[in-house]
Parts: sequence; structure tokens; C-alpha cells
Amino acid sequence: MGATSLGGSNGSDWLFAEGHTGTGFQQYLVLANFTTSSAQALIKLEYTNGTVQNVPVTVNAQSQLYFDVNNAYSHPVSGCGCTPTGDVSAEVTSSTASIVAERMMYFKYGTIPGITDVVGEAGPSSHAVYSFSEGYTGGTFNEWLTLQNPNNKSEVVAVTFFADKTVISKEITLPATSRTTINVNSIIVPIATAYPVNVNGSDGFAVSMTVQAFSGTIIVERPLYFKYNGIPGGNDVIGYTGN
Repeated sequence: MGATSLGGSNGSDWLFAEGHTGTGFQQYLVLANFTTSSAQALIKLEYTNGTVQNVPVTVNAQSQLYFDVNNAYSHPVSGCGCTPTGDVSAEVTSSTASIVAERMMYFKYGTIPGITDVVGEAGPSSHAVYSFSEGYTGGTFNEWLTLQNPNNKSEVVAVTFFADKTVISKEITLPATSRTTINVNSIIVPIATAYPVNVNGSDGFAVSMTVQAFSGTIIVERPLYFKYNGIPGGNDVIGYTGN
């Protein structure tokens, strides 16, 4: 299984809502420095419990650096005062040369092997609304939303699901500097099962989504794991923000 991602322009701040270091998952952050000066970068790992691990790294001039997020979970930096969790968001900043950051994630989700690769959202965090047109929760499809609040205060967000003329809205609070996960299947599958429909060939398990923060900014991604006609895989995207 392979993965590709769009390239990004050099920047000094990159954000990733998704991340997992549990059984069957291996996560890396890949930092590229295309300049002729070394980059002093800080990798900020934000966990579900709101604790944070800050790891300084140097990306040499015209070089690439692989950062093992699983290793940071198992061996946190001395004195971080954090309690790492398997689910993790990240922010990568550079105080000197500009860089580009991607997240590579190799996985075996149950019996589904694969890899996802995503270029981070350019920071600092500046968007309050994210939209996702694609989504499916039937059969062997497993869909999630991962939400990052990189700010130092909690954020209330509205998550709205659009499933064959059925609209469901849910408000949740994202703690400061934390990662939150929503199991989309757990919301859509019971409704699609109880009220089966067939609209334009859909069986009721298809879903589009929006996520809106009421007073601040967030980052949202949609991981999706599946077997489609026997072909296993996974994909992940950062939501559409309008620009």
C-alpha cells in the first residue's frame, strides 16, 4: 500500500490533528530544510489529557530529519512533566530557517495494512471551520474525526453530520493543548441501521461533515480505514477551510 501527498511551501509553523502510536501504528514526522542554514525546530506533542511534550531538534541545512513519534511516547524527554497518550496531535515550529513538515503513519488497523502521508496545515492556527464532503461508515469502513486544540484555553465546537437528509449536530469541548477523537461510525451506523434508506444508490451510511469552533481556532482531520472490494487501505485529509 502506498501514499502520496501534496507538497507545501516553506514555513515556520505546521499543525497536525491526527496521530497515533498504539499497537500496529508507527508514526513519524518528516522535516525538510531546503535552505542553506540549519533550522532550530521545536516539536510540540499534544496529548488527549492536555499534557504537552516539547522536543527541540535541529534540521541541518539542505537536509531531512525523521522524528519517531512512537519513541517520544515510550521515552519522553526528561523533565517534560507530561503523560503521553497513544492519540497525539503535533505542532512543529522553526525559530530560524523555514521548513516543510509531513506526517508519515504506517499501520495495521485490525487486518487492514497501509500508510498515510499528510503535509501539515500551515500555522499558526487560524481556521475555525472545517468541511469534509467524503465519508462512509458501512461494511468494513471505519471513519474518525481527529480534532486538535493548540490554544491555551478550551474551545467549544459544533460537529454536524449530513447523512441522506438526516442532520445531526453535536457540541463538544476541546480542552486546551489537546487532541480529541470522534468515532463517526458510532454515530452514523445506528441511525442508518434503524432507518434504512436508498438515496442515489446510498444505503444511508454515507456522511459529510462540518466542524466549527465557536470562539477560537482548531485543526481537524478525517482518517478513514477500509476494505473496498477486498482491497485494504486507509486515507487521511485535513478538512477544507475555504482557502
